[in-house]
Amino acid sequence: MAIMVNFGMGKTAPELRGTSIHGLKMTEQHLLQEELAHYKQIVSSTPDMISLVNRDLVYQIVNDAYLKNYKKQRDELIGKTVREVVGDEIFERISKPNLQRAFAGETAYVEDWLMVPEMGRRYLAITFHPVRAKNEPPEYVAINVRDITPLKQAEADRQRIFDVSLDMLCVASFDGYFEELNPAWTRTLGWKEEELKAGKWIDLVIASDREATQAAHARLLRGETLVGFENRFRCKDGSIKWISWNSFPDLEKRQVFAVARDVTERRKLEEELRRLATTDPLTGANNRRHFIEQAAAELTRSRRYGSPLAVVMIDVDHFKRINDTYGHDAGDEVLRRMVDCCLQTLRSSDIFGRFGGEEFAAVLQESSQETALQTCARLAKKLAKMKIRTPRGEISLTVSIGLTMLSGPDQSIDALLKRADNALYEAKKAGRNRMVLH
Repeated sequence: MAIMVNFGMGKTAPELRGTSIHGLKMTEQHLLQEELAHYKQIVSSTPDMISLVNRDLVYQIVNDAYLKNYKKQRDELIGKTVREVVGDEIFERISKPNLQRAFAGETAYVEDWLMVPEMGRRYLAITFHPVRAKNEPPEYVAINVRDITPLKQAEADRQRIFDVSLDMLCVASFDGYFEELNPAWTRTLGWKEEELKAGKWIDLVIASDREATQAAHARLLRGETLVGFENRFRCKDGSIKWISWNSFPDLEKRQVFAVARDVTERRKLEEELRRLATTDPLTGANNRRHFIEQAAAELTRSRRYGSPLAVVMIDVDHFKRINDTYGHDAGDEVLRRMVDCCLQTLRSSDIFGRFGGEEFAAVLQESSQETALQTCARLAKKLAKMKIRTPRGEISLTVSIGLTMLSGPDQSIDALLKRADNALYEAKKAGRNRMVLH
């Protein structure tokens, strides 16, 4: 292991004494002495082990760090050959071939685990640097040995953490390609590492999330840290997973370091909680509170843009009689089937909810009075055609409907709901199975 250049503090290499070095001319000798003096200044305080060897591979200089690590006096090393100091195995495998390259004029570098006397097994980074006068073959080689065992061990620890982490760890280039990925990516998305690295990672993001993802990526390129950003990725089996990102840019290296996590189950739970908080558990329609929130927002929008708006109240006729005759389970099925029919008949942009019992409400967006009347008539006709089979017989139903339109004085959704409810009351009072417009 070619080791160490001590610019022997307090001693001068024999080759540097006198007026000639191996027959070099005085000018060349002076240049060489200047270069050696430069090295001497560099190594005086370095923790690296540095040595200088001549063409006979004999140590001419070793620094204090070299002596400290080898636990030797300088006189015990100066004049010894590299083979004598480092041993046959290291000399043949490491020192000899790299010294040959250096004496040929090429700087050589090697990293390896080596068993060093007095030091034990260490991971060393060794540089063999030719030292020569201008335009002359190298007469010396400076050998710099750096002990990077702690760094190597840290890298090994990092790799172990990288490999076993349940989180998805990655390094990506600024131009959008994965450079490093841990196995959690394959476990989560199903794609092999080479498949993930083959194209830009944005291609795995579902189309509806790409605009927000590109905006987030632009923030990273500006040096901003990204915490808690979430988007959806395509898995190899065609499924979709929600991924949460904490990403940190390195502007100098032009890389992004990221920790990502599969939050699909959390998203599903949140969605279920949201559904439970906003929908009627029996029918799946919006519950009263959520319906009023959505209706109020739509009223504000309609007033701002001057667009028409209709509010409808619907009541199942003689529902108590259905429960008494066919049982409550049958009554529940009637409500579920009634809601399914309403949702299929109304537009997806319309708002529909259960107000309680057998009473329901709808907000018809962008609907003129004529359109609203047609919608209500079509809905009543479809509901009247429904047949619900039960163990006690077949059930048919009719509904009563109250309808009102947004007008200039209306400032709140409560005013429209009250007016529609009054119209519904009149429809029921007039004999049910009819519609009244207020």
